[in-house]
Amino acid sequence: MSNNPNEMIPAGFEPYDLSSMPYLSGFGDVYVHTGVDHLLLGLRVQPNHSNSLGVAHGGMLATIVDVACGRALRQQSETNRPVVTISLDLKYLSSAQLGDWLEVHTSVRKGTGNIVFCNCEVRVGERVVITSANVFKFIRA
Repeated sequence: MSNNPNEMIPAGFEPYDLSSMPYLSGFGDVYVHTGVDHLLLGLRVQPNHSNSLGVAHGGMLATIVDVACGRALRQQSETNRPVVTISLDLKYLSSAQLGDWLEVHTSVRKGTGNIVFCNCEVRVGERVVITSANVFKFIRA
């Protein structure tokens, strides 16, 4: 891994502002790719993301899935209404090592009424780390 921050971030990704979420204040840098048709977040696994085994902590991975899906649903909403999580159904298939570049790919599915669905894959390169099928609810702002 290079010490040059510009070489660490793949082309097409830009800093993504998550400052509206106080819980993520110490999370680290998250990036968004603007050249795709779905919300695609990226981040480099840092020491503060790791567990005692030195790999990305499952809770950190669940957090980034929750954030990505919530943001994807809100962005695709005609009214930009906030959503709350009803359920995250995550399947941990592989681990992510320190220094790995994670990409969080979202796929929004239509729902009924205020209930909406978002699938997600977290990948390191072509390797899938997590798949998830998630349920959210739009709320009144």
